[in-house]
Amino acid sequence: MAGCGSNCSAGCCKDFSSRAERLPNLLSVEVTGEIFAKAVRNMTLRAAQRAAGMMSDEEYEEAKSKLVRWLVNAFSGENPHYEADSEWHGNYSDVGDFEDIFETFRLDYDNTPYHSTDKSYWKIEFKTTNKELKKINLDNTYGYELGGNNTLPDPCTQNAFTGSKNGKVIPEWNLEKAVKYRKDSLITKIERGRMVEQYKFNDGIWRKVK
Repeated sequence: MAGCGSNCSAGCCKDFSSRAERLPNLLSVEVTGEIFAKAVRNMTLRAAQRAAGMMSDEEYEEAKSKLVRWLVNAFSGENPHYEADSEWHGNYSDVGDFEDIFETFRLDYDNTPYHSTDKSYWKIEFKTTNKELKKINLDNTYGYELGGNNTLPDPCTQNAFTGSKNGKVIPEWNLEKAVKYRKDSLITKIERGRMVEQYKFNDGIWRKVK
């Protein structure tokens, strides 16, 4: 196919690459960080307004509940102003060696049974529905600034995401009740960064597939 050479003064060369505007991606550290920073600023302001008598206790509690509902809708995929596209930021279910796992999930809490030098771990993969996500125990998930009662110390962030410093965004929460495994759920053993054993859940039984 003929080209324009180094001189394109005629304007025949066009850039047809996709430049479609994308929505803010919830898998981006920057996007989620800004969402929670704004939430904390808003609730700090509301707390100051209540303390100054500018907002009643009932209005303050409603403001907290409204914020929590908004956060749940956003991170359960119900807010049309955000997207969660793994093509941009990768699928973090395939994190590698245990040192990476240790940092990603902040397993360095007090009296932890884990060590960053461990060589193997098991992971479970299963799907949840929006209905199940609405069973999240928000009081035990969020700290006071976000309308909850979680007082767990660092490394717990009290904002429903781990405090990893390696750029990986991992949600965490408490459910009011456990959820059941569904068909094709997986449990996998990873050793030295490689899959060595795997089971699939079918008909109420974990069956070895690899």
